[in-house]
Amino acid sequence: MEDSKQTLNRLLLGILFYAVPFIAVDLFWINKKFTFLFGLTIGCFLSAFIAIHLYKSLDYCLSLDPESAEKAMKKKTMIRFFVMLLAVGISFCFPEIINPLGLFIGMMGLKISVYFQPFIHKWCTSWGTLAIKFNKKGR
Repeated sequence: MEDSKQTLNRLLLGILFYAVPFIAVDLFWINKKFTFLFGLTIGCFLSAFIAIHLYKSLDYCLSLDPESAEKAMKKKTMIRFFVMLLAVGISFCFPEIINPLGLFIGMMGLKISVYFQPFIHKWCTSWGTLAIKFNKKGR
């Protein structure tokens, strides 16, 4: 279970790293800064929610028998789908508050984070190794 928790943490870190360049672009080139930034923030929080919910759903469903696990996983998948659909619907109803493009870009953070997770894992592992070596040298 420790490996999956570590993977979840790295996914969340990847979502954060993914959002930073878009925030910089928003600050310099987009006219309606607040709406895009708000949409991006909501999308990133939504991506984090989906990742955490998926982690907890898998953890729960792996402890059930196969039939119950399938039913529970379908139910939890529909919950995630409904939350995403609700967020997109709200952004299209109120585009002056939540920019739909910013929301979409933020929601794509989970996908991009999944693709870059091996690189983030390698970076975090090497960074941890360097920190351990540095601490041992100083003593």
